[in-house]
Amino acid sequence: DLSDISRIETGRLRLQLAEVPVGRYVQETIGAMRPQVDARHHTLTLDLAPDLPPAYADRTRLVQIVTNLLSNACKYTPEGGRISIAARLRQERIHIAVTDSGIGMGKEDLARLFTQFFRSEDPAVREQPGWGLGLNVTRRLVELQGGEMGVSSELGKGSTFWFTLPVMPDGRA
Repeated sequence: DLSDISRIETGRLRLQLAEVPVGRYVQETIGAMRPQVDARHHTLTLDLAPDLPPAYADRTRLVQIVTNLLSNACKYTPEGGRISIAARLRQERIHIAVTDSGIGMGKEDLARLFTQFFRSEDPAVREQPGWGLGLNVTRRLVELQGGEMGVSSELGKGSTFWFTLPVMPDGRA
């Protein structure tokens, strides 16, 4: 994450923007993370729109974004909780949301969530490893690809992290 931040800030991070079948790479990422999900006995559901067009994105960075969001959902959702990933076409953008039934966040934490090195004082957060860089990097990677990222959360009830990516122009590379 520190390396990515440095390359982003100095303009040296190179993206390989191309036609990316989002559903395929989301499914592959889930497959790679299945042991982490299963170890905590989470129920994971995937809801991909059947008519989802390809995104104009960097495949490697898409996988990094989904991995970061799914990893956080696993870390901050108590054992036996629920996680879902949904992808839809909304206003010429692909909208991907990762929702969990985890610990959630209050307004103060939400206001600082995407800043570098921010970690909540919540004991449930502090017991998990991390430097407070993952969401900052994730948001920057989304924005570098022409997308947006946001979150909605309620303390004790879970969170939804979402991001958008542009659709492949004219449906071709």
